[in-house]
Amino acid sequence: MSVRDYPGAATGIILAGAGAGYAAGVVGPAVRGIAAEFDVSLTSIGLLTSVFFAGIVVLNFGIPNLERRLGVRTTAQLSPVLMGVGGILSTVAPAFWFLLIGRAVCGLGVALALVMGGIIGRAVGGGMLVGAFGAAITVAVAVALALGGALAGAGIDWRVDFAVSAALGLSALPFLFARVPEHAVAKGRPGRDLLRAFANWSFWPVAFLFVLTAGVPMLVSAWIVHYLTQDDAMTAAAAGALGFLLFAVSTVARPAGGRIDDRHHRAILVMSPFLAAAGFVLLGVDNAPAFAVPAIVAMGIGFSIPYAVSYIRSEDLVPNEPTVGLSAELLLVNATPIVVAPVIGAAFEHDHAGAAWLGLAAFAVVAGVVNLPRRGRQSGTIAP
Repeated sequence: MSVRDYPGAATGIILAGAGAGYAAGVVGPAVRGIAAEFDVSLTSIGLLTSVFFAGIVVLNFGIPNLERRLGVRTTAQLSPVLMGVGGILSTVAPAFWFLLIGRAVCGLGVALALVMGGIIGRAVGGGMLVGAFGAAITVAVAVALALGGALAGAGIDWRVDFAVSAALGLSALPFLFARVPEHAVAKGRPGRDLLRAFANWSFWPVAFLFVLTAGVPMLVSAWIVHYLTQDDAMTAAAAGALGFLLFAVSTVARPAGGRIDDRHHRAILVMSPFLAAAGFVLLGVDNAPAFAVPAIVAMGIGFSIPYAVSYIRSEDLVPNEPTVGLSAELLLVNATPIVVAPVIGAAFEHDHAGAAWLGLAAFAVVAGVVNLPRRGRQSGTIAP
């Protein structure tokens, strides 16, 4: 089985990844515009990220059962529909509460993209296509930050960028009508197996690594432009360009990480979380370009190299049920920003931005420590 056998499916998941990434990154450059238009605080703005990830988490519980009822292809097709509808609702939002609803609906679509993109990607093209899927997410986040920063700098309404997000979200739909690989349906109970995953030691090292490589970048995308423009350190356009650099680096690192396995390149995987931590520390010291540029490069490499490995380990947690293991991990990955995004917003609002970045650095260190190689410990599975 290869990409040449399923070109439509491969194209579809890449575009779905791009739609998911753009939806995640679109809020960051719009923070000031949204806050001014609806007269809300930065803490409230953090709720836009929280409800987005709440939508992801809610649907993660149901994706294994949804896939069993509808099949891989139909379940994947729902992703661009929900991302597009959520983007449209956000674009036309007459009030802040309506915008929150749009973000939640968009999160439902992103949940499907993250799970089904990983499942289809591995089945069609292995670790490399999973890495390319991850790269599509980061490219889109990068473009969202750069384009959004440019639009904000030019005084263009933030709704324009949300309309772009809606269009990109819908773009995968035609390709997902093509043939996609189906996998055998196991006889277990996915809901029970999903909950049992949390009680297994094998789940938690992967979870910490996955939160760092997939959840933390979304938090960074929501606040990096605002942070870099504080105290007039740089213009919105320049901050958007640095945000673009962060995710451009990630775009290169994620497919490269798809070539890495923990038997032959263990040192690279071991060091990646600590490199990300060093970047967060630098960013916490100051938002001046002299600190921000090296911080962004270190972060972009550090939280991107383990991306494909995190996906593959997650799919292998529950034998013959890749959707269950991956959904369980993504539950925790996407639940984290629900709590953390408003906390970061409150920290920024009360002039404690440095502490927020140092907190993320501490988490990256923990993720690195719990994934240090130990004699006799291998990434395990959860028995059915």
